[in-house]
Amino acid sequence: MVCIKCGSRTKVVNSRLQKRSNQIWRRRLCNNCSFIFTSEEFIDFSTVWRVKEDSATNYAYFYRDKLYLSIYKSLKHRNDAFLDATELCHLVMRLLEKLATNGILTDKDIALTIASVFDNFDKAASSHYRAYHPKYF
Repeated sequence: MVCIKCGSRTKVVNSRLQKRSNQIWRRRLCNNCSFIFTSEEFIDFSTVWRVKEDSATNYAYFYRDKLYLSIYKSLKHRNDAFLDATELCHLVMRLLEKLATNGILTDKDIALTIASVFDNFDKAASSHYRAYHPKYF
């Protein structure tokens, strides 16, 4: 990786696995200007998973950001919606890993997983999510 300040090569001085979010946190040091910064590495699920709609024959790419936005919109009524959505998105991703058979998920599996997480976390968010995704319930 290159330095974000001067563009020179960097070396990793500290690295930790983030088990809850399936990411790797790395502290980097620039070999040239000695600038220190942090990077996070995570799996790009759009290259690994595909989503199949029940009525479609095509498969769509899976985007974690799309999942996050769907969760965030249902949590907008909460004071800490950003942090709650981030943690719930990590939880949903871990649950979806168990459902992804050969890298294929159905849109219904995704919706039901999110709804079950909301049922245990926030009833208002669950109602909001179900209202905007009625074909699955």
